[in-house]
Amino acid sequence: MMNYGIPVDFKSLYTGQKLQQISASRSVVWHVYLMLMTSYGEYGFNNLYGCKLWQNDFDLGIITGNWTQEIESSLSRTISDNEPRLSSDFSVKVLIEKINGEDAKNQKKKFSVTLSNMRLVATNEKIEDVDFSIVFSPISIE
Repeated sequence: MMNYGIPVDFKSLYTGQKLQQISASRSVVWHVYLMLMTSYGEYGFNNLYGCKLWQNDFDLGIITGNWTQEIESSLSRTISDNEPRLSSDFSVKVLIEKINGEDAKNQKKKFSVTLSNMRLVATNEKIEDVDFSIVFSPISIE
């Protein structure tokens, strides 16, 4: 099976050139990134593809305890259901931090997502732990 990176170089594709191939482990990481960056219902063929993170993306008042657990279980379920190349014993850890701005209007939330203990099913190859960080801030109009 061939694995291609994101973003796809459409110019090369249309001119008949070969697309750059990547390893299976790198392809899995890109696919997990895509799942993390997708909101439920955004992918038309599967409404359960995505991550719960985007349901409250600009809500700075969320309580971190339950919310981190919900995001962890949401992402774990999505990965398990949609990435068959990955063994099921991986772990997802979410940390939510408040980032203080210059004033109350510039409050931000930083979501750090760490995936660890990932292995490819076909080769039992260990995939390096991956850290993703997403920073949200509220939209304000003055």
